[in-house]
Amino acid sequence: VSLVVFIAYQQVENHILNPIIMAKAVKLNPLWVLISVLVGADLAGFLGALIGIPVAAMIQVVSAEVWKIIAPRYQARQSDTSQTDLGADFVD
Repeated sequence: VSLVVFIAYQQVENHILNPIIMAKAVKLNPLWVLISVLVGADLAGFLGALIGIPVAAMIQVVSAEVWKIIAPRYQARQSDTSQTDLGADFVD
């Protein structure tokens, strides 16, 4: 009975508690923490599981910085396109 309780506790800790705690530490969604550990372990074994969370955090930071650069350009392009389309309606 104690073995079953130990295994159940370990599973809850590994699959629920650890992702939540790590998510708060690196400001990642707990689902992404779990996915990054699983993908890292699948790609590079134990070492991949260890570096999976920092790599996921790095990807999140880099993508946020890239989005800060791209978003204003995209919004400017969208507003230029919408103004051009409105002007074309009045040319007829």
